Amino acid sequence: MDISEIKNLLIRRLELNNVYINEDDGKHYWIIVIGDCFLNINMLQRQKMVYSVLMQYILDGYIHSVFIQSFTVIEWEEACKLNLQ
Repeated sequence: MDISEIKNLLIRRLELNNVYINEDDGKHYWIIVIGDCFLNINMLQRQKMVYSVLMQYILDGYIHSVFIQSFTVIEWEEACKLNLQ
């Protein structure tokens, strides 16, 4: 599955501010999702939200594995500040 397809799908369905994706071989993805749809939602529920969007592609074999990191906009800004220090 094409990275831009995954990115657009996630942004549209979850109303995300941004998505960063790396992939190994077209089936193994590392995804960072950023959006305020994650406000006041624990990590497990955030994972479920992302998986719910991707599940059909996982079941169909287009995606084999996914590593997901999710952030609100403020959490992302804080994480970026920490990386710059």
